[in-house]
Amino acid sequence: MRGVLAGVVVVQHHEPYGNISVDLPAFPAQFVGKSVRDPFKVGQDIDAVSRASITTLSATRAIRNSSRRMATRYLTPQ
Repeated sequence: MRGVLAGVVVVQHHEPYGNISVDLPAFPAQFVGKSVRDPFKVGQDIDAVSRASITTLSATRAIRNSSRRMATRYLTPQ
């Protein structure tokens, strides 16, 4: 209830070019403890997945947008 991510679970993901994926444990683990106010920028505060730049950008954007929507809906501003 402080706007900090407790975890990220990849429920479903399909990578068309092999096992270059965001569902490996290291990718979602880096979001634990991030504030919804953080920038969520790949290459800055989010590590990229080698050979999966579009997937990494899309997954990061989805996590950022959904966490901010939840914060807007359920948390009171500081």
